Amino acid sequence: MKLAIVLTAIMSAQSSGPAKPRVYVTDNPSWAVHAQTASLEIQGNGGGSGRTIEIIRNFGDRCPNVIVTAVKDKADYVAFVYPHDGGRAKTDYAVFSKNGDSVRAGSARLLSNAVKDACKVIADNWKIVARQEASQ
Repeated sequence: MKLAIVLTAIMSAQSSGPAKPRVYVTDNPSWAVHAQTASLEIQGNGGGSGRTIEIIRNFGDRCPNVIVTAVKDKADYVAFVYPHDGGRAKTDYAVFSKNGDSVRAGSARLLSNAVKDACKVIADNWKIVARQEASQ
């Protein structure tokens, strides 16, 4: 009987609370955001800087509370991270919600700090969204 209660409590705790947000990461300097029915589409002309994998690795290292996805339609957020001059001068970032709204934009001197700042923006906004959904 005690085992059943403990298992029920564990399963309940695991299912409660919001799941991790999914983040689509791009470093493409030519981009546009178009809101579509509950999805986000990023389109651009021209290639990125080739540092997307490094940026995704930084998200993995500094953002354990998000899931990086390669499927834009499944993303809760889009994180645009653009390192100028190979990341030595400064790195700009912008975070967009899945409906295309800008959540925040900023810059940091180091790529790792820009990713850390973008992660904090996503985590803070995810909590707000979860509270709003819970109150409905």
